[in-house]
Amino acid sequence: MPNQLESNRSERTRAASGRGWIVAESPRRVSARRRAPRAAAAAAGLCANVLAIPPADADALSLELGGGNLRSHGDALFLSWRRPAPVLFGRASHYELALAAWSGPDANEAFTLSRGMRFCPGGYALAASAGIGYVAERTSTHLQFVVRLALGRAYGDYELALAQRHYSNGQLLFGWSGPNRGENFLGIELARRF
Repeated sequence: MPNQLESNRSERTRAASGRGWIVAESPRRVSARRRAPRAAAAAAGLCANVLAIPPADADALSLELGGGNLRSHGDALFLSWRRPAPVLFGRASHYELALAAWSGPDANEAFTLSRGMRFCPGGYALAASAGIGYVAERTSTHLQFVVRLALGRAYGDYELALAQRHYSNGQLLFGWSGPNRGENFLGIELARRF
């Protein structure tokens, strides 16, 4: 009987949400939110062990805190590691590996790989990067394009920046059919260069 009761509760939740009000949140969604911090921590540990990268080899390690400003109006956390890459279009460039987690209505976790460039005139830094990401809970597709822009200032080995990230399946750019439930995040980043 408990399974039947749980099934009826989920059906009532779906029926109520279709009328514009929500009686209760589905057990699957609550469970996914509880798993989010553990999944992000496990992914970070796995990446550190698999890649076995000593921190002294890293160009920069950064922590970015912010919030969603498109669909997920919750908190967002990004942990990024940047490593120097060959010159790109005549500019210094880097590879970036990032782990992300965000709360809110579309709570999720993501893993991204990207390539970026940095311009550093007079102690300021402007960075732009683009890459691909894997989003754990399906938004529109698991694979997403990721674009990041940041403007900051260097303070010795540290850098403070304002950053904007965008996750999307690229539907508008490539003309694909189907939903395009992108996410935007605005955050403050603190980076430590090594």
